[in-house]
Amino acid sequence: MVRRRRLFFAFSLFFTAVSFALIWKTDGEAVKPFFYYYTDYCADFYNQLLYVRDPQHVYQASPFSSFPPFAYLIYYALGKFIPASVVEGTGAWELRDNLCGFTLYVVCSAVLSVLLACQIQAYLEKERPWQRLLATLLILLSAPFLGLFERGNSVFLVLILLLAGVRWMDHPDRRLREAALLAFAAAAAMKFYPAVFGLLYLRQRRWGEAARLTAYGLFLVFAPFVFFGGKEGFLTLLSNLRFITEGYVLGGDLRSVAYAVTLFGGWLGGEEQAMFLLGEKLSLLYFAVCCAGVVLQPVLWKQLILLAGIMILFPAWSGSYTLIYLALPLLLFLAEEKAEEKNARHFTAGYEILFGCVFTLVLLNPSWSQTVLNSDFPYTVRILGTWGLVGLTLFDTAVSAWPGRARRKEAARS
Repeated sequence: MVRRRRLFFAFSLFFTAVSFALIWKTDGEAVKPFFYYYTDYCADFYNQLLYVRDPQHVYQASPFSSFPPFAYLIYYALGKFIPASVVEGTGAWELRDNLCGFTLYVVCSAVLSVLLACQIQAYLEKERPWQRLLATLLILLSAPFLGLFERGNSVFLVLILLLAGVRWMDHPDRRLREAALLAFAAAAAMKFYPAVFGLLYLRQRRWGEAARLTAYGLFLVFAPFVFFGGKEGFLTLLSNLRFITEGYVLGGDLRSVAYAVTLFGGWLGGEEQAMFLLGEKLSLLYFAVCCAGVVLQPVLWKQLILLAGIMILFPAWSGSYTLIYLALPLLLFLAEEKAEEKNARHFTAGYEILFGCVFTLVLLNPSWSQTVLNSDFPYTVRILGTWGLVGLTLFDTAVSAWPGRARRKEAARS
């Protein structure tokens, strides 16, 4: 694996080593810009615990209580481990800044980290132990994972569910194939956007499984509203989602299609809100193109790049931690066998470098990145790698699907 993917490992290891050297040389000062929130660390975890303390009014608690109710079932259960008597105040930070609240987050993160490491080991089961360990450490020390830990977002659990679903969806054991459907449905019932993984079944014409997946997903999305405000809770959730996607513009950057259009439109003198609205329309085009790419692309890990690209770049407000979704295609890319790679080796070096841009730790932070692209340099490297992966995959798919190409390849073989 390391020999096959030497460019990825060299790129990722080099910048991680440089970053650790910078941390050592500056007595830790180099790492400060990476954690740019400072005061509201782990906010996505503790805010949700705060909102759900009154389950019937969870969606009225804040316009940012925007998860489906299935997610709040989990948060409500976790909140029971923080006794009210140890919380000195009524805010999310009071839930965080006590021993019970702090321990709860550490234990949840440790359990999820072990589950993620187990998934990585399973995907790379044919590789040598030291290679599996190296890949695991690179992912756990990468900027997307560290950013996910800093935010405490439920993307962590969603990623594990998606990894399990992809690994089991073609398993010879019927029970595990059914478990894959439940994993995909649970992921979609926590974050909505993983619903696009249903395309994997539709493109293979597995209509029965697609129908059951839809049924499981609808049940997990709507049934828990019984505990979270019923119809009123559902309508308030829609209002909250509208606020986040339409009324919460922070200026342009590269985090999503809508924000990228806002950024480039601003360079040309466009008005921010008008550019954002245009960006939302172009997001729909981006969504359609990526879906078409999934249908046309025969290689699973490339399909997963496009699906991850939808979950990362299609939502207008997309946190930097969502880049961890690219661990899905990365693991299949690393596990790809040499015989399979021969069929589509033309762009392999490009994929390796772009994956390396995402899954590494870059702490160099020149000021021009903030000035030009409205984001710090470490995030700029990661998000450009993400755009590059999606763009390269779409180009790769278009080339492989070009009319007559298959006939020419067949003729060349004969």
